[in-house]
Amino acid sequence: GSKLSCALFNQFSTFLHWLVCKRSHNSNIIHYLDKFLFGGKYYDLTCQNTLLIFHDLGLIPGIQLFHLIKCSFLRCKVLAPHMTIIWSDLLPRLYWHNASKIDSARKDVNRNVKQYLKSQGGLVNRHPSITHTEKRLFRYDGTHLNQLGNSVLLSGLQGGLETLLLSIWDVCVS
Repeated sequence: GSKLSCALFNQFSTFLHWLVCKRSHNSNIIHYLDKFLFGGKYYDLTCQNTLLIFHDLGLIPGIQLFHLIKCSFLRCKVLAPHMTIIWSDLLPRLYWHNASKIDSARKDVNRNVKQYLKSQGGLVNRHPSITHTEKRLFRYDGTHLNQLGNSVLLSGLQGGLETLLLSIWDVCVS
C-alpha cells in the first residue's frame, strides 16, 4: 500500500514538474517531493509567469480532475486487482484563490469519486467535521490544518480504516 502511494505521488510530481517546465518555458525548476523551487533573473518575468502556470493548474475543471483520479484508480486496480481503494475527500479551506470555482470543483470531484467508488466496491472517508466554518481547525494561513485539525483528520481516517477492517473480517472489538 504505502510503497504504491509513494510511487504514484512521485509520478504525479514528476509529471507536474515536466508540465510546468513545458508551459512556462522555464527549465530552472527543481522539485523535491511536493516542493517546487524555481528562479529567474532579477526584473525578469520568468518567476511571475511560472507562478501563473502553477495557479492555472489549480483551476483544472472538476470533471477533468475526476477523470485523472479515475484513471489513477484504474491503474491501481490493474497493479493490484484485489485492492480496496479508499478515497479521503478533498478538504475545504478557509482561503482559496478563485474561491467559489475551486470549492465548487472540490465538491464535484468528491461527489463523482464517491459515486464511482461505490460502483467499484471502494470506500470514501468524508470528514464531515472539517468544514470551512470550523476556523479553529486551520492554521493562520487558512489553507493547512493545525494540530487540532490534523488530529480530527487522522481520527476520521482511523475510524474509516477500522470500519473497513470490521466489514472485511469477523473481528470482535472489546
